[in-house]
Amino acid sequence: MKKRLQGTDLFTDSFINHENQNYNQFLNEIESYKIKNSEWRTYIVQWVHQMKSPISSMSLALQNRKYNEENMQLLVELDQIDKQLNNILNLARIEAVDRDLKIEPINLSESINRIINQNKRLFIQNKVFPKVNIENTSSTVLSDKKWLDFIIDQLVHNAIKFSNPTNQIIFNIKQIDNKCCLEISDTGVGIIKEDIPRIFDLYFTGKNGRTNNNSSGIGLYLVKQILDQLGHKIKVESEQSKGTKFTIYFD
Repeated sequence: MKKRLQGTDLFTDSFINHENQNYNQFLNEIESYKIKNSEWRTYIVQWVHQMKSPISSMSLALQNRKYNEENMQLLVELDQIDKQLNNILNLARIEAVDRDLKIEPINLSESINRIINQNKRLFIQNKVFPKVNIENTSSTVLSDKKWLDFIIDQLVHNAIKFSNPTNQIIFNIKQIDNKCCLEISDTGVGIIKEDIPRIFDLYFTGKNGRTNNNSSGIGLYLVKQILDQLGHKIKVESEQSKGTKFTIYFD
């Protein structure tokens, strides 16, 4: 039988009992929070999947129609809704990303071309053009295909959103300090100096986000969290009105 903790007098015993009750209440509240948090995440995942089904149906119906600018615009908007739903889904699952990783050799050039193709409607709609440069180096890195595609897609989406018509989104695969790196740069509006340290914070939208109401403050947070899980580093360089460059370093 476990011996009960006792004090040297009634006052001390009373104080210990009181603190034990507070501690047990604290543990119960934590457990209740965990249950509610798990229920919320489950609900979010189910809701996102329910929303994605009609979006896919509408997108397919529009693709089967005769091409015109109105249909193209609607397809672009549906693509953006689908991306935001994916962000919510990934935010709800972010704590379990490490259980979903499959590290294998990935061809960066193929990943970039795949993401460019997935966003071709957005490129066309915004009159922004991709350009891929590969230095005399191997473009194969060790990473997770699904999550690396997600990261590149988020950075491309941001670059297009804050670019001007006729601008280019430039992809450079190069060696820096004997490491394979991917640079994604634009010549758009740039990020003000004060905002740069906070761009990977959850829900932070900054000056550009407040100007552009399409920002949620989720995408770049997910990018940083997933890169940390993958063991890749990211660096951002930006100057207002001149553009932004994100560099991903692969070990």
